[in-house]
Formats: sequence, C-alpha cells, structure tokens
Amino acid sequence: MTPDSIDALEQTPEIAQLPLLIDVLDDDPARHTRLSWRQAITQQVSQTCAAFFDEHQADWQPVRGQGLYVFWRDTLIHDHGIGVLMGLPNLGKGLSALPATRRDAEKWVMIRLGLPHDAWADYLEAVLLTVNGWASWCAYLGWQAKQEGRSDDHLRDLLAIRLAWGAVLLECKTDSSAKHAFAALHKTWSHASELLADAERALWVDEVWQLALEAGYQRQLASNLSTASHRHTLESSRSEVEVQAAFCIDVRSERLRRALETASPSIQTIGFAGFFGLPIAYTPFATNARRPQLPGLLAPVLEVTDCVMTEETTGHETPTSEQRCSATIILSGWRQLS
Repeated sequence: MTPDSIDALEQTPEIAQLPLLIDVLDDDPARHTRLSWRQAITQQVSQTCAAFFDEHQADWQPVRGQGLYVFWRDTLIHDHGIGVLMGLPNLGKGLSALPATRRDAEKWVMIRLGLPHDAWADYLEAVLLTVNGWASWCAYLGWQAKQEGRSDDHLRDLLAIRLAWGAVLLECKTDSSAKHAFAALHKTWSHASELLADAERALWVDEVWQLALEAGYQRQLASNLSTASHRHTLESSRSEVEVQAAFCIDVRSERLRRALETASPSIQTIGFAGFFGLPIAYTPFATNARRPQLPGLLAPVLEVTDCVMTEETTGHETPTSEQRCSATIILSGWRQLS
C-alpha cells in the first residue's frame, strides 16, 4: 500500500451529488417546519404501493385491474391532505395535468424535463433509488413473471409515478426561483458523465481497500475451514458413522444439522447445493394465500391445495377429481416436514 492509500483512510472524498427535480424545486423558506418534498413523496408513494400490493391483510382491497400507475393517480387526486403536508395548498390544480396512462405520463415527463439523452439512464436510476425498497419489490415481481414466461409492468409504473411527481411540482411552481432551479438542474445533468467519472476516480481507493479486506478475510476463512475439516475428520475416524444425512446448503437446515450432530457422534451431516423437494405452490384449505414452497430463484410448476373427501367418493374404483385432489393433503404434509 502506498502512503496515499493509507492517508485516504482518514479522509472523506468530495463527491458531487447530482440533484433531482423535487430537490431543486423545494426552496420554500418554511420547508424546515414541514416534511421535505422528498420525504412527503416517498411516504405517499410507499403508502400507495403498500395498499396496492397488499395480500390477505387489509379487510378492504382496492381495485387493481388497471395497474399501479392508474391506482396511484386516482389515489393522489382524491388525497386532500398531501398538499397541506408539502406546503402546496393548490396542489390539486397541478394534478389536473397528470396523464391518464403510464405511457402518456412517461412521454409527458420526458418532454417536460427535456434532459440530455445521455443523462436519462443515470437520472432514471437516481429517481428509482429514492424508493429503492418498492423498486426492488417491483423488479422481483418482474423477475418472477419472466420465470413464468410473462411480462410485468410494475417497475415501469413505479418509475412513471416517481417521475410524474417531479413534473407535477414543476406545474405548481411558476415563479422565477423555480425557473432558475430548473435551469440549474439542466446545467448540472448536462455534465453528468464528467461528474460521474470524477466520482468513480475519487472512489478508486475505496475499491482497493475493499479488495484488500476481502482478500484478508478469505485467507483467514480458508485457514479456519481447513483446520475445522481436519479436526472433523479425526473425530469421525474415532467413531463409526451410523447415519449420514444430506441437506441443502441453507440457513434453515443448519439448525437441524447442528442438532443431529450434537445428539450423537455417529451421526454425520453433509451439505449439498441442491433443492430437495417438489417445485410446488401450496394454497392452504379455504384460503387464497398461495405460497411457493421452493427457493426464490425457481418458479413453481405444480399447484397444491387441500380438498375435503366425502364418504361417497371413497368407494369408487376409479379415482374421481376429488379423490385425485385429496392426494394434495399428503403433499401438504410433506410441506411441514420440509
């Protein structure tokens, strides 16, 4: 390591932060007495997503048929409190400009902002990171849909929602300060590539130290594993192994493995990178609470439910649909064991 690298541990690099539209427009002198616009928007979008994606918790379920963006737009138009929280009592007038569909909203925002083409990818990513939790959930839903050969627009809807918020605020503020802030935003993002390159160079030393930390940890871990493996081999050689059980490498299995090996020195467990089970989705009796019973990286191909058999159906030689369905009760028992 060079002396500069060591000195960098005590220094904080100066990284220029690229602003978003909602941040540069929030210049009200009284903004410190209320929620910032970023906080208020994050709260409103999060509450909307929580209601839209809720399953089996709320007694009242919203109508979701037209998608997340349409649901958010309808919710926001009927929300008479968000404007007060943001210090914008006339927010309702700005909401009248909101397009009715997500596609129209995307076009409206991009034309309204007019950012350079090269800056859009970074700007859109920065916008999504302001609601990173829900963006991650929507991306997961998209990944699940792709596993099943479907498409999913939730992430695009969420991005349109977050972008539309900025454009709505721009509609609400027509004073000179808003125009200056908008011009400053354009000027800053027109040099986004240079600013991001400078930030990357400033963080190189952090990457060097991160690699050094990981390399040191790997060496220590390899040494500990080698010692533990040798000790385990010696212990196994002293007692005959009567039971050997293979488990999937999973944190949920570690408790079982430790308990078994503690119970008797003649029990040996091994880990295997695999899934021991059936690729099913299980729906408990008399509910709609469908639960995939397999690792998250896989998609279920079998649907399992519980059924009630009557006495009349048990005497048939040829299984009826209800009798075939009753086999799922056995599978649900396997679910408990897994």
